[in-house]
Formats: sequence, C-alpha cells, structure tokens
Amino acid sequence: MGHHRLLLVVLCLVLLATLMAAAPAVAAAGSPTYVVKAGDTAWAIARNHGVTLSALISANHLRYPYVIYAGQVLLIPDSTPPVTITSPINGQTVTRTVTVMGSSDTFESNVVVRVRTTAGAILAQVSTLGGGMGTPGPYTATLTYTVSYAQWGSVEALSEDASGRTEGYAVSNRVYLSGPVARYYTVLRGDWLVRIAARFGVTWRAIADANHLVNPNRIYPGQRLIIP
Repeated sequence: MGHHRLLLVVLCLVLLATLMAAAPAVAAAGSPTYVVKAGDTAWAIARNHGVTLSALISANHLRYPYVIYAGQVLLIPDSTPPVTITSPINGQTVTRTVTVMGSSDTFESNVVVRVRTTAGAILAQVSTLGGGMGTPGPYTATLTYTVSYAQWGSVEALSEDASGRTEGYAVSNRVYLSGPVARYYTVLRGDWLVRIAARFGVTWRAIADANHLVNPNRIYPGQRLIIP
C-alpha cells in the first residue's frame, strides 16, 4: 500500500513538472514580448533582438530541440528595449480600428506599427514618430484592419531608419482581432462542410479555421458552426 502511494506521489510530481515546463511564458511587468510568426526560429529571434540564444531559451523555459510555433508569445530578456508596446496588452480583444501605444528610443525616431495574423501576414501598417537620439519618447498609432472572421493575431512595433528600411528588433503582443458580426449554422444530418460552405459563399477551410476543426470531415448533427 505504501509503495503504491509513493508511486502515485512520484507520478504527480512528474506530471506537475511537465506541465510547468510546457506552460507558455507569462510576461512580467515591463518585459518586451515577441509573437512568433511562421518561419521564425529561436536562433533568428535571439539574433534580431541582440540577446543570446541561451538567454532566450532560459527566459521562456524552452526545452530541446527548442521548437517554437506561430502565435507563441516569447519573453525577450532585454531590460532596455529600443521600442515597447504598452497598449493593447497580451490577450486583449481589439476592435477593427485599434490604437497602439508605447515608447521608443530609436536612432531616427521612426516607428513602424503593424497588425498581423498569426501566420504573419500584414493586415495594416503605419509609420509614426517616437523618441530618438538617446531620449525615450512615446508614440501612438491608429490602424484599421479587415478580417473575414474573428481570430488571434498580433500588434507589432519596430524601428525604421531614414531610408524606410525596418530593423530586426521588433516587439509584439498577441491580441484577439475582432471580425464582422458572426453568422451561425446548425449542422443537419447528412451535411458536410463543402456543401455548407457553398451555401454561404465561403470556403470550407474558412469555416474549419473559424471553428478550430481539427478534422473538417468530422461534423455532427446539432453542432453549431460559425460562418465567417
């Protein structure tokens, strides 16, 4: 009996350690963050932000082979970032006209602000001015974006030189992008996704993405689907 109890305690400790290691990083107050885009690597992110790979790995509790994924929020271990985002914060829902605020200390004072999809596609972009030449200063940018359905994405800020060339150091916060008012459809017996999509004039993939369907062939009568 005592042996089984000890085994149960050990298994619980192992499970707890696994969950802690797998948990996403939570940004400390004032810590810059970066939302991973498709094609990013931990090495490239560390290089672009002027930090070591080991520091990035340690700050985010990444485990070998240091796999990262689009939409993942990483902490950037930098106490003096050249650009920050103070609003909107990570996890916030934003309207289709969003105001991004922060501070910057870039050489030319120029800041590029973007709204992106999780995959990294740019939905909106504007240039604005912040602090520069060693003097930090605030910036504000208002952008309007359009998406066919509500989804996760990011707001991003990065510095721009006088020639319009953006630099590698970018900060971004993960936000939920509001879409148009959703339509809904309740699945009937015999329905399949392609037929439903054709009825509403959208693609089956758009419906699958909007409803986070792992297998688009598996829908069931009574299921309520968002029609983007």
